[in-house]
Amino acid sequence: MLAPPIEEKVAGEWRIAGVYRHQVLKAGLRRLDEQWPALALLDFPKAGLMDVGRGLLREGLFRDLLTGNVRLQSVPINDVAAAQRDLEKLSLRQLLRLRVQHIDFTPSGCGADSISTIGGAHEAFLSKMDVRLFELLGRKAAGRFSESADDAHRFGSEAVLFAAATASLPAPRWWCWWLSDRRRVYLDPARFEATDAFPAEGGVLEVADFSKRDKHEPTGRLHWIDWRIRLVGEETLLVS
Repeated sequence: MLAPPIEEKVAGEWRIAGVYRHQVLKAGLRRLDEQWPALALLDFPKAGLMDVGRGLLREGLFRDLLTGNVRLQSVPINDVAAAQRDLEKLSLRQLLRLRVQHIDFTPSGCGADSISTIGGAHEAFLSKMDVRLFELLGRKAAGRFSESADDAHRFGSEAVLFAAATASLPAPRWWCWWLSDRRRVYLDPARFEATDAFPAEGGVLEVADFSKRDKHEPTGRLHWIDWRIRLVGEETLLVS
């Protein structure tokens, strides 16, 4: 899926529904990877005399993964485990490309012992990658408006959902985004930047979120997206 399904209810009001949250997140990551320049993908930090630990332990592996010469599912368990610590040293752009290249990879044996199974080792690698990726995305999107580093992962996932929605509803460019009960900003998902000033032209898109867990799915991990979106032309008309 490249864009979530959208239905226009009346003029200036839309609904995105009938799709799982993780599917919309995938669409958002794909959109960002397509839109952002693929610069310095193979530029890795190098170890120095005074900072030996700065370099990557598995630089060759990440080079092969980023260029598509190797797929993660074909990498041996020991190499996957050793490469996990390098994820903290990759740039946001490198993590985004790496995740999108393996966006539909679900490790076999998920839920089994992560120490002794191939599925567990690869699942742990992807889980750590997701945590780091969404944290960096959240920091970039919220910028100076972030009040707590603990919220970075949530900010990242919410901003990616907005990015996916722009594929279905590209204008206006600004979306009303509540970072907390006290902090409202306006996000431009294409630029992945926020401002606290209401746009001078075009208005903003405001979301009423009625998303809910899939009651028929036993793990509780699947959530149906249900966004009611409306165009708001004046700041005073936003829901406070």
